[in-house]
Amino acid sequence: MQADRVINGKATTALRFYICSKEMTAKDMLSATRMHWEVENNLHWMLDIAFSEDACQTKNENAAENLSTLRRIALNILQLDKTNKRSIKGKRKKAG
Repeated sequence: MQADRVINGKATTALRFYICSKEMTAKDMLSATRMHWEVENNLHWMLDIAFSEDACQTKNENAAENLSTLRRIALNILQLDKTNKRSIKGKRKKAG
């Protein structure tokens, strides 16, 4: 897939390769790619910004998976909180 972008007036082109066991049309591949990046941009970005998840270097058996589960639970609780208009990071700090 060829990806063209223009940032600050400078055009760039990137060639991307995808491995998939399912035959897809170009439209289906675009939809699958966009769904993947939607998850990446919404969930993982939020976990990294609010909880600094990428900086966590836990390597003890199941600890990384357990901490990830706890972060997702905390994120869900903070997103459900409608009592104030703070950011997720702000709500987390206030709760602490």
